[in-house]
Amino acid sequence: MISVETAQRTYSNPNPNPMKLPNQQHKAQRIVKNIYNLYAEFGITEATDEYHDTMLYQLEGARDELSECFHEDEFEDLIPALEDALKYMKAISKVIKLLNNLPRPIFG
Repeated sequence: MISVETAQRTYSNPNPNPMKLPNQQHKAQRIVKNIYNLYAEFGITEATDEYHDTMLYQLEGARDELSECFHEDEFEDLIPALEDALKYMKAISKVIKLLNNLPRPIFG
C-alpha cells in the first residue's frame, strides 16, 4: 500500500503554476487533482483493499493519460474520460462513507 507522504509527493500538484496553462489543460489538471484529493482522503486511509486498488488505478491512469497529452485538442479528448474517472471516485467515496457508518448489528 502506498503511504500518504509518497502519494502527496507523487500526485499532488501536476503543475505548480496553472495560470499559464491553456484552458483545456488547466481543466484536465483540475480534474486529476480532484481525483488525487479523493484518493488521499478515502483511498489511503479508509478504503478496503478492493476499493484502495481501484481508486489507485483510477489515479494512476488519469496521471498517465494526462502526462501523454501535449496539445490542446488532446486535452479536450481526454477530459470526458477524466470526468468519468472522477465520477467513479466520487461514487466509491460515498460507498466507503456508507460502509464506515454502518450501525452495529444487533442480532446474530
